[in-house]
This record gives sequence, structure tokens and C-alpha cells, in this order.
Amino acid sequence: MDITIGIICMQMQERYQIETILPIERDVLVKGFQIWDGEDPKPDILYVCQETPPAHTRWNRKMQIGAGLDLHVMNGTAFTISVKTPISFHQLVNSLQEIFQDFYHWQADMEQLFYKREDLTVILNKLEETYGLVSTLVDKDLKHVALSESYSLYHPHLLCGDTMPLDMLNEIMGNEHFRNAEQHEEPFVYPHTEKNSYSYCYNIKISGRYEARLLVENKKGERFYGGLSLVGYVGEHLEKIIAQQSDEKIPETAFYDFYNILKDLLQGLPKSEEEILHCLQVRGWQREHTYQLYVFQFIRPENGLVTRRYYQVEMERLFQECCILVDEEYLCCIWNLSLTDPKAHNIRQELAIFLRENLCKAGISQEFTDISQLKQSYLEAAHALQIGTASNSTWWYHSFKPLILPYILQQAIKEIDVWRLYHPAIRTLIQYDQKEHTELVQTAYLYMKHRYNVTQTAEALFIHRTTMLFRLRRIELLTGIDWDDWKERLHMAITFELMEKNEDL
Repeated sequence: MDITIGIICMQMQERYQIETILPIERDVLVKGFQIWDGEDPKPDILYVCQETPPAHTRWNRKMQIGAGLDLHVMNGTAFTISVKTPISFHQLVNSLQEIFQDFYHWQADMEQLFYKREDLTVILNKLEETYGLVSTLVDKDLKHVALSESYSLYHPHLLCGDTMPLDMLNEIMGNEHFRNAEQHEEPFVYPHTEKNSYSYCYNIKISGRYEARLLVENKKGERFYGGLSLVGYVGEHLEKIIAQQSDEKIPETAFYDFYNILKDLLQGLPKSEEEILHCLQVRGWQREHTYQLYVFQFIRPENGLVTRRYYQVEMERLFQECCILVDEEYLCCIWNLSLTDPKAHNIRQELAIFLRENLCKAGISQEFTDISQLKQSYLEAAHALQIGTASNSTWWYHSFKPLILPYILQQAIKEIDVWRLYHPAIRTLIQYDQKEHTELVQTAYLYMKHRYNVTQTAEALFIHRTTMLFRLRRIELLTGIDWDDWKERLHMAITFELMEKNEDL
């Protein structure tokens, strides 16, 4: 879930007097906020304005906020928030920073509770603790399955037990609007006509059957910004937890085991086939699925949990069927290609945009079909990032496949001086060229590059074919090289690659 303009409005409204043209049930995703300094606005960014932006169509469908500004609407499509309470621009920016941090901390805590399949009351209490929203989960018989801590304070009839009094139950069950509400597939607003208040609701459905309903209210029983987004996010996860609890085949620790075994495999710890298969099934993954591993390194230092959580959400949106892990150096994304439709989801262009906007670079492993080889693929991606960045620093991502030869050459010279790895014939030619001011090394290199074609090599060197033949005889006399020996040719080809890398050619 991303933070939304509605959630920001709700939080700002609790702190200051605000005015906004955002409809209370409308919500828009927000990727972040920044101070507007006159540049063209980007989509999904909330701009903090010290002065009213000019009336221009470039602000269509953009968002802006200002302290004490009459932010007007261009063509009726921009979403604006105007803070009327006297505050400084610095206070406004700090308030927004706190709102974003509170949201990402809350979301990280909620994700942990969801993965642990924590007691439902604990989950509802976390929503109340952060956003002051009271909530309850009611089953199809109107029994309260779980209540947040303060819910009963605002609903005194619950003091007599966890079910409603019979007269109230009969009145609600006879309400046609209440019965029709069971048809909703998306979050919706339910009006309580008997007390002139509202609940934001999400129907919990298991295998298409209505089983329960999540109701969320503020403590005044009024409509509030961000309600549909929050109830939808919590409701979807509660639905998954309830569905899992109804399936005895999935153990309590299934999702933790899934992440833990991938972490162990990433570190190269051996696991039995039975362990791997048992843990992967919770996500529908299989050992022999096709995978690819990405490592991400951010140019700017990360801002702890808040920033990492934002990156994780963005990557999950980008790759869809993936698992995000964090090690000491990188954010790692394990992408299940077998469960991703390649026609519907080509991520390369979106990936480049994400990397550029977040000042991030990525290394990409080769595709692999055995999840137990995760450590090797991690090393591939890490080396691709390191070698690729060194050779092409302006590129945002680097794949290991085209960098295999540079990797082999890099490994070759780790312990032994590169000169000692040159083919003896090339070393002889280098010394001869230096002494006699000839070009026999260049001649041998181009001769191999042009597939041992004398005419093409002579043209590349701008010399006569006879001169080329003379040089070849000289090379053979000096070195005794056998051009028909495949191992000799291979060693010489590797030598020339090393020389290019070492800038000796």
C-alpha cells in the first residue's frame, strides 16, 4: 500500500485547520513530497508550495499543499490542500515528514503482524494506535470476532456481551440496505441511519462467500479522508489471514519459514529438497520455477526503515511475483518469472525509470531454474553491478550475461600479475616491438580478429598483402606459434582481452 492524499488530509486535519478540494471518498496515491521550486510537476508527487503556482495545464491531476495560500484549481483537476492555521513553511514540511514516517512505520509493523498472522485484535489495535480509528470484525451472524481497544466505548450496547441485543439485531437484519451491502466487492461506506453515523466497511469473502465484515470509524462517527484506502488495505490482509486459518495445510509460521529459507539459501546454507518444497508452497512457488535475482544499491544513504519500506513497496509493485530481502550491502529481489506473464509485464522501461528517480543502480543475474542455487545467482548479480558500474558508470542496471568474460578476466588477475598470464609468444612480440619499433603485436591481434584472413588484416593495417605475409613469417620465426593449435589460439585470445582491459593494446 502507498500513502494516499486522503491519509495525508486526515492527518493534517487533526493538526491544523485545512481546506481541500479533494472529495472525501476520492483518494490518490502519493509517491512522496518535495518542495516546489518552479519546475514542471511530476505525477504522484505532493508539492509543498511557498507561493501559489501559476494557472497552467501542467498542474492538471497534480497535488499541492501550502500554508496560508489560496491554492486555486486549474481546470478543476488538481488536488490542493491549503493550511489555514498560522504555521511557518518549515513547520509544514516537518509535519509532512512526520506523517510520511508514521505511515511507513505503521505499514512495516502491520506487515509483520500480517506475516505472523497475529491475533486479529492486535492488528485492529495497531490501526487505532496510529490513526485513532476504532474498528471491529463482525461475522455473518453479527458476532464481534475482534474489537479494537476503544471500540466498545463508542458502542455501549457491547457492554452486555460480544453480540448485539436482540431488538437491535432484528432491526438491523430487517434493514434492506444492510443486506444489500453484502454484495460489495470493494471497500464501501455504510450509513448507520439509527445514529446518523458512518462506518467504512470491507466484506471478508472466502471462496466467494460472505463470511465477515470489517467496520472502521473515527471516534466522531463521521466520514473521513483516506477511509476507503485504509479499510481496503487492512481488510484484504484480514481476508488472507482468515482464509489461511481455514486451511489446516498451511502452518502458523508458513510465511516466516518462506522468507527465512530464502535468506538461508541466499547465504549459501544447504537445505534439503523437502525443506525447500514445504516452505515454497505457501506462495505457490516451486523449486524448478524460472527465477532471476536483482540486487539494488542506492547512491544516497538510506533513511532507515522508512526508506527501505518505500523501496520494498515499489519493487513489489514493479515485479509483482517476487520476494524482497535485505542483506548488509544490498536490497535483493528474487523474481519468479514462471508466475509472471511476460506479455503483460515487461519491466525494463519501468525499472530504468525507478532507478533513475531513486538514484539507484542494479545488478541482474542470469535466469536460473533451481532456487537452491540462489547464492550463485546473488554473486552473479553483485559482480554484474560491480563490473558494470566500473566500465559503464552512466548505466542504471547491468546484466551478468554479457559480463561473463570480463568477470573471468577479473578473477584471473586477482593473485598473479597480469603480465605473467600473457601468452609467452605475445610477451616475446611485445619486447621485440619495443626494441625494433615494429607492430607485430597489433598484426597478430588483427590477424586473429579477422579470422586469420590475410587480405582483410592487411587492409585493416593499411599495408600491402606481401608485407602482411612477411610479418606473419617474422611472428612465426620469433615465437614458434602454431596457428592451427586451438589451445594456443585460445590463450592468445585471452591475452589480447587482458591487454585491452589493462590498456596495453
